[in-house]
Amino acid sequence: MEKQNAELYMENCQMIRENERLRKAAEQLNQENQALLAELKQKQRILEAIMHQKPDAQLKSAPAHQQETRSAIKIIHRNTTKTSSNTYWDFLGNVLSIM
Repeated sequence: MEKQNAELYMENCQMIRENERLRKAAEQLNQENQALLAELKQKQRILEAIMHQKPDAQLKSAPAHQQETRSAIKIIHRNTTKTSSNTYWDFLGNVLSIM
């Protein structure tokens, strides 16, 4: 009986260590996920701000790298709107890939 208790105790200890390891991994993945989500939301806010500005005004006032990005967004938007099967999310994915 004592031998069986000792084996169960050791098994429980192993499970506790494994649970702690998995808990730490889950916490790290959650932190990474939150950071990626924040980055995605920031890019989406930037994209929405760009899309709501007048095209000529935004190109005149923007730095060169932003002008290139906005020009690329315009091209993607034109190409995306040509086919009705593409959605807003397709467009957003294309834009985020160049940002």
